[in-house]
Amino acid sequence: MSDPGILFPNPEAESARPAGLRNMFIGPHGLRAGWGALLFVIFWAAIFAGCGYGAYFLFHFHRPRHMTELTPRLAFIGEAIQVIAALGATWAMSRIEHRRFAAYGFSGSRFLSLFARGLVIGFCGLSLLILILRGAGVWHYDGVHMHGATAWEYGAIWVAAFVLVGVAEEATLRGYLLATLARGMTIWPAAILLSLLFGALHLGNGGEDAFGIVTVVIAGLMLSYVVWRTGSLAMAFGIHAAWDWAQSYFYGTADSGLHMQGYLISSHSSGKALLSGGSAGPEGSIFAIPVMLLIVLAVHFTAGSRRQYP
Repeated sequence: MSDPGILFPNPEAESARPAGLRNMFIGPHGLRAGWGALLFVIFWAAIFAGCGYGAYFLFHFHRPRHMTELTPRLAFIGEAIQVIAALGATWAMSRIEHRRFAAYGFSGSRFLSLFARGLVIGFCGLSLLILILRGAGVWHYDGVHMHGATAWEYGAIWVAAFVLVGVAEEATLRGYLLATLARGMTIWPAAILLSLLFGALHLGNGGEDAFGIVTVVIAGLMLSYVVWRTGSLAMAFGIHAAWDWAQSYFYGTADSGLHMQGYLISSHSSGKALLSGGSAGPEGSIFAIPVMLLIVLAVHFTAGSRRQYP
């Protein structure tokens, strides 16, 4: 099958039935979307498990259940395993479907510029949210926690770690899976399904709460829009990484229920969790929803014409 060169093609007629028994697995555009998604998950899980066992024996690495603090070591090893699983599963499916690996959002002449723009949008969006929380009297600045070389060192460490986080989660949920499921059920049902999964994957974070999961689901929809609008994962990588870095390191708050080891600013929250975000962090605040809508508008008006990748 030739590479259609499109990240989000028009929905294929998945119900079309070629002659013979192949119709259960093969549609008019090759492997049917549901089987492709299932195979991706199987490959992802197998690679993740293999790398996880390897990390356990080599580095004695394991992620505690319901943990509330994330160290650089946990972040780097854990996210590196997920990146390998996501990229490996995507590569395997690209071979099976005879498409280019890059056809799932990993290339393009604008890739670096979109990534850089995403970094700016993500940092500014989280900073706007902090400003709103401060104005509402539920976020409080306590001073600078780190200074000098130590602050720069941890800042750089967490930049690298959160780029891995962005790549791991976006490539897993909004790369091959989103493109493939969109082919079978159209983009927004696929985005909703994967955003619900995105929220479910955060249930293991010790400090996460119910409304925090709701905002994670909305964030998943926001990031799905970014990928659909730009035809690339690049801006989603940047927004995700910068949002988490600003929240966790720069402003020293919880992030999806987790606190980071090493942060720049000391702060604390007060008042109702619905307003402050509580143990989930600022992104668990109801004020995060209008901020995410503003990010959608910013992407809509600055991304140029919508491109079907590549």
